[in-house]
Amino acid sequence: MKHLRLLFLVGILMSIQSSFAGEIPIVSREQFKVGNYWVWTYYTDGDFSKPYSSEKYEVVSVEGTRVTIELQSRPQDRGEFTSKVRFRADFTQCENAFQRRDVKVNFMVALFPLENGNWAKTPIPSPATIFEEKFNCNPILHSKKNSMYETRFETMKMQSEAFELFQQWPKYSKSQILAFYFLDHPQLKGVAYKKDFNPNTSGHYEMRLTDWGSLP
Repeated sequence: MKHLRLLFLVGILMSIQSSFAGEIPIVSREQFKVGNYWVWTYYTDGDFSKPYSSEKYEVVSVEGTRVTIELQSRPQDRGEFTSKVRFRADFTQCENAFQRRDVKVNFMVALFPLENGNWAKTPIPSPATIFEEKFNCNPILHSKKNSMYETRFETMKMQSEAFELFQQWPKYSKSQILAFYFLDHPQLKGVAYKKDFNPNTSGHYEMRLTDWGSLP
């Protein structure tokens, strides 16, 4: 029975790899229209009955290859969201981050803090983790043993449908970008579904995508 399960899992993995011909979806500009939003909820140590906070990413402007996203939060997944910061990312930099298979070109985003009720006019350069943690920029299916990354797959059910997830796991470095992203969802390809922080420690908490859509 174990051998049959192993063959079954290998067959699934091979079919996924052949279907995507060596590439994994990255987020596209078409997914970022003004008013589009995504909400991720955070939970302590796998207790999904007790959320302690939620984050909302809302697209507030798109100018050519640049998108500006407003990050909002609320405690315990209740009440109104409160604006925290805006950041501007460039799709071109995301698309070019993995021009070479195992060498990542780090890029920056521009942060605009909220100061006395107004958004700062002068941006603060910041590593793009705030973007990449939620939206995948790595399009390569990593299957070679000597690769610096390992592409992992997982299946999950949402709204009575099954969807494939993938993760680009860095083998040789500590990274904050360890989310599982959607592989085949029609609206959410390359968007993060879940992430574990500090697993197997007293500071373990988890993130899940709990809402998305567009504002009028």
